Amino acid sequence: MDAIGLIVEYNPLHNGHLYHIEQAKLSYPNTKIIAVMSGNFLQRGEPALLNKWVRTKLALDAGIDLIFELPYAHAVQKADQFAWHSVKLLTALNVKAIIFGSEIGSIKPFSKAYQQWMSCDIDHTLRPLERMKLLHNKTHNPVFASPNNTLGFWYYYAAKQQNSPVIIDTIQRKAADYHDDNFHGTIASATAIRQSLSRNTDYTMVVPFYTAEALSTQTHITWEHLYPKLRHILLTTPTQQISLFGLVSEGIEHRLQTAALSAHTFEDFLKLVKTKRYSLTHLQRICAHILTQTTQIDLDNCQSLSYLRLLGSSPCGFKYLRTIRKTCPLPIVTSLKQTDSLLATIEYTATLAYDVETHLNEFQRKPCLSIE
Repeated sequence: MDAIGLIVEYNPLHNGHLYHIEQAKLSYPNTKIIAVMSGNFLQRGEPALLNKWVRTKLALDAGIDLIFELPYAHAVQKADQFAWHSVKLLTALNVKAIIFGSEIGSIKPFSKAYQQWMSCDIDHTLRPLERMKLLHNKTHNPVFASPNNTLGFWYYYAAKQQNSPVIIDTIQRKAADYHDDNFHGTIASATAIRQSLSRNTDYTMVVPFYTAEALSTQTHITWEHLYPKLRHILLTTPTQQISLFGLVSEGIEHRLQTAALSAHTFEDFLKLVKTKRYSLTHLQRICAHILTQTTQIDLDNCQSLSYLRLLGSSPCGFKYLRTIRKTCPLPIVTSLKQTDSLLATIEYTATLAYDVETHLNEFQRKPCLSIE
């Protein structure tokens, strides 16, 4: 019994994601689909619009067989680290291939990009994003040019560096690019859908009916929703303690606290804190670590996976789990109380910070099930 892996956030799940799932099934027929999904906080430091349990149920409705959680400490990371841990998790689950969406639709440019990355003479001490920009200027390889392509590169890089037996494959994205804020018939990016929600315009043609229902009935969590909690922490916590949180460096803790004094919205807060040195994404990750009380020492001590947490499964997914459980190199848990890992402790704290209502029974929470 074979399985293939998808690395997802589903913020929210839309028709483009359905296309990804359908094409993955066509490319690898008669396989189970395993998704590794960020929890309540996402790679770019944003809170998920819908909590992880709602998004797990949507993934099951869309035809995913197993959904595993990418722990907070591995999800709220730069693209290379996010990819590294995602590939590590799916490799442990013995997937045959990992399939991602890209603007290119062919894996050959990614293979070439890996060779160019490993052989180039560009300063290796540069930050990965800066190095990518220089490599794009030098090689004109489109892999280095857009967020989906560069994230795909990091999946390929991680598999190669880990000596993973997993095949890294790609399918071409349909119509909408990552930052595209337009609707293209029934296809739109998650960014465009979130903008539509904020403007209170119709988005139902670009999402499946079950996503539309969830978006119309569930609370939407945004940074504006969480900013009062963040602001309270910044204004009541000693500066020295703020400096210990993840990614806080070079005295930015002073700038954060000063901005919190006058900014009454998260949007205004970011405008006051933003500098050329720090991207909005980097600042959002800092804010997430402060909100969740995650220190840099915590992050440094969470470099390895210590468990695999199942969020949801179909009956077919459970059958697959039974075939690999004995050979899986990591314990598969269905609730956080089954592990005393630091990863699990951080996960619980992050869920509490995300929303009081959704943290209830987090240690006892059982996975979502679909009925076929």
